[in-house]
Amino acid sequence: MSPETDQKTPSGDEASQDPVMSPEADQRTPSGDRPSPAEKAAYHPRRRAVPFWLRPPLFLLHTVRYLFVLFWLIYQSFVSVFWERRKSKKLIFQIFLQQIYFTAIQSLPLTVLIAIVVGALLMREASIILPTYGFPDYAEWITVQLVFREIAPVVVALVIVARSANAIVIEIGNMKVNGELRALDVLGFNLDYFIVLPRILAMIVSVTTLTVCFCAAALWGGFWTADVLDLLESNFILVNLEKNFTLEILGNILLRAAGFGVIISSVACLHGLGVRISPTEVPQQASGGVVRALSLCFAFNFVVSVYF
Repeated sequence: MSPETDQKTPSGDEASQDPVMSPEADQRTPSGDRPSPAEKAAYHPRRRAVPFWLRPPLFLLHTVRYLFVLFWLIYQSFVSVFWERRKSKKLIFQIFLQQIYFTAIQSLPLTVLIAIVVGALLMREASIILPTYGFPDYAEWITVQLVFREIAPVVVALVIVARSANAIVIEIGNMKVNGELRALDVLGFNLDYFIVLPRILAMIVSVTTLTVCFCAAALWGGFWTADVLDLLESNFILVNLEKNFTLEILGNILLRAAGFGVIISSVACLHGLGVRISPTEVPQQASGGVVRALSLCFAFNFVVSVYF
């Protein structure tokens, strides 16, 4: 019998104990021995936690970087109009109409219902509480300032973020995972022009339209609903309510609505494009996009309320 036939194949236990066949063989120390736990920690040190005093500047740095990337995406999408000129305008217009349908038309019943309820309740509270403190002449003015100037754009933004921002992130993210965006890029399509721009324009039009519908429903629908249900005092008059709704307030409302439209759509597109290769990244980016969109909308609303 030859020497080769006398060699036995090591069993599972022997293989696990053999330093050559053991998984720890590639983790040997320079001396040739197996590394101890302390030596393993020295070879593979754990990532240390960021000190508490460094977290605020790092958060500020990440926020500035995120805003820069967001503004660059918005800039690239609008500038792409001049780069692409008249390419596929029919396709862009079709995507634009589809986004308006999904964002504005489907959200209109819910928006009108919320507007009527909010308008009726706030008009009732203003007509009852303000005369109690000796300010009966300010009931209509306070109602216009609260319902139309402050609440209407924010409520519409919340509805749009809940319904459409999440959907946009998931749609673009799935396109990224399935390789559709890469195929378009290889074929020479400008993604900023064909993917981002129609959604930004449609979101601006949708949020502005829904905000105007919210104001109209809260003004007339809320008033007549509260009047029919006998919720208003006799000193609350519709004519005074309409007089306090000035063009300045309308311009402020439209400014907020347009700003919210740009913020919601651009953040949703940015997080949708941020998906890489895994389908599990889509819900993560969707939740992150919703949180970022809400945060930026509230920040923008604060700036407009203070300085405009």
